[in-house]
Amino acid sequence: MSKLPPRRPGPPHRPPPQGAHPLGPDLALAERDRTGLPRPFWIVDGEAYDFSEWMDKHPGGGAWFAESIGRDISALFHTYHRDPQRLRTILAKYRIDDVGAGHVIPNLGLPPFLLPDGFDAATDLPRFEFAKPGDLRTEIVREVERRAPRERLLRYDRVFDAISVTVLAGHLAVLAALLLGALPAWACVLLMVLTRTALAGSGHFYLHRRKPRRPARVLSPGMLPSTLFDFNYVGTYLVGVDGHVILHHPYLGSGADIKGAFLGALRRVHPALRIPAYTVLKLGMALGGIARLGFPIIFGSTHHAGIRAEFWLVRGFLAAEFVACAVTGHWLAWLAQFVLTLWFNTVLITASHDFEPDERDAPVDGLPDRLRDDWAARQIHLSYDLTIIGNKWADVFLSAGLNTHRVHHTLPFQRSGFANLASEPAVRAACETAGMVWERPRNLFTERFPVFVRTYLTAPAVKKIGAGRYLVNGWRTGED
Repeated sequence: MSKLPPRRPGPPHRPPPQGAHPLGPDLALAERDRTGLPRPFWIVDGEAYDFSEWMDKHPGGGAWFAESIGRDISALFHTYHRDPQRLRTILAKYRIDDVGAGHVIPNLGLPPFLLPDGFDAATDLPRFEFAKPGDLRTEIVREVERRAPRERLLRYDRVFDAISVTVLAGHLAVLAALLLGALPAWACVLLMVLTRTALAGSGHFYLHRRKPRRPARVLSPGMLPSTLFDFNYVGTYLVGVDGHVILHHPYLGSGADIKGAFLGALRRVHPALRIPAYTVLKLGMALGGIARLGFPIIFGSTHHAGIRAEFWLVRGFLAAEFVACAVTGHWLAWLAQFVLTLWFNTVLITASHDFEPDERDAPVDGLPDRLRDDWAARQIHLSYDLTIIGNKWADVFLSAGLNTHRVHHTLPFQRSGFANLASEPAVRAACETAGMVWERPRNLFTERFPVFVRTYLTAPAVKKIGAGRYLVNGWRTGED
């Protein structure tokens, strides 16, 4: 580990009056579209930087910068690098003085329904004192480096990749068997639910891997593995880099964690309408809505990524599956696998975190006092490992990558679920040394599914909206 002293973040900054904001009268425009920034900037530990020249040099690719212009990325900087203190010399090259920490885009450039009412990134983003004495994340990284060397983890990554390719081949084989009538339709339906879930789990980890430094104008082969994230019909890799990797992971449990808003609008629909409204919305998005939204997302994005053929390829493939099943008379089997895949993976996503407003009085209840403001401790406390059949290696795929969730959240830069499993003993040991209880995994069916039903399906509507408005808004935004 580096011997450089940790750099402590400064005191919280209050946003300046709008007239003093770098965007001036264009602030409202920038809140909708960050291309309106007259000068790109990023905030790290209270200081501003212009990484425009660094984006194409960044070893992890430039996507992370393109998606986070005008934001405070302190948590990203500290949690997606094994030893962030060694990177201070790079930061110093790009520091600027005409922008301050209070100048961040207040709504992060996101649709307002994804954030709490009145959210202001300048004051409401959580701030953590990384690299302080006793910092749990630092201890976890040190323990993992000691017990699970990187060369060993890379071997696990290669095995994970090989199995992912095998699952993809299996999915295509099952689809062919359905179309040709080689297997009973019910068996194909169940197998497709499993393969789609497993492929989305692979995409979950590929979404966190290094991205191409310069996105290709037409096809970006380096992004193709991430498109597997789309196979469970719940989300899309196109917005996953921002919503999942950049916002959810660093800011878990805060107002900036837009995954916490997942299904939030659904809870405002009458309970009797929730299942059909959500299913119809996602069906429309799967068959055409996401592709329609791809045009403004791609061509109106801050990084002008070009055609992004890998996105159109995966959307075209998913739509072609439906067409092929409809033409061969297997449309009902396709619809059955769609509904089962959608809802099984939706349950997985909501079951892997403590997002239930009535389950705990405060997000840090149960943590030792000295760890309540510790980033890694909060990540572990608010994430759940899931068990499906009880075999951890199989559950990596059966749970869409969520059975090693606590390790994944504390080491988001790791490349596979198998690497997470190999690292788990070290993470657990570091937590226990710090005084954190390492809780057992939750059983998806007996423990978390009842909570999902109680919280998202049967609870009374909050701030009621009609199913029609829910569908229209969801179709327009591509989100729930």
